[in-house]
Amino acid sequence: MRDNDFWGRHPCLNTVKDEISRRISDSFRFEHTLAVNDECLLLADIFGLSDKEKTQLSLAALLHDVAKGLSIDEFRALDEKYRIGFTDDDFASPAVLHAKAGAKIAEYEFSEYTDRDICKAIREHTTGDENMSLISKLLFISDYIEPTRRWEICQRTREAFHSELKAPGADIFRVLDTSIIKILDQTSAHLEESGRAVHPDLFKCKDFILKTIE
Repeated sequence: MRDNDFWGRHPCLNTVKDEISRRISDSFRFEHTLAVNDECLLLADIFGLSDKEKTQLSLAALLHDVAKGLSIDEFRALDEKYRIGFTDDDFASPAVLHAKAGAKIAEYEFSEYTDRDICKAIREHTTGDENMSLISKLLFISDYIEPTRRWEICQRTREAFHSELKAPGADIFRVLDTSIIKILDQTSAHLEESGRAVHPDLFKCKDFILKTIE
């Protein structure tokens, strides 16, 4: 679902995509990256993002998993190199490490293409956080519901989300927020059931969104 006109007007996207294809050797993960990008661009149109915001979102999508699959030692080396500031909670919930490391890689190694909003979205795409931008929210949900996700719960969430967006008179921004809360609940339940730690940022994100939609 590639918008050739949009990509043609923003050659930086092809440049970043080509670099990411070299860095991500896992073909499934690269396919996921492109699927997240496609979902982001679909939602960008639905939510009325400007051309600049759409470009930011696409760059965030292409870069969001740039640090996925690294070892703990490699994350520690990146922490020392870029002063990421990993916490004990991060290492207790290692799935968040690639998000924080990816944000720093985007900031320092792709500085020609990225900005603060892009890096913030990458940082928040796994757990969410307080005061997320629309770009952050759209990357977060796209990462969970993109159509190549094989888990049934992701597929059901995708179907429900798009159905609610299309409902007559739908408040699409409220639909987005409530869907993010559902994803956070599903993620925390899965982690707890499997005996793994739930990162505090997940709870902060949920509490913040709940306060904004009450």
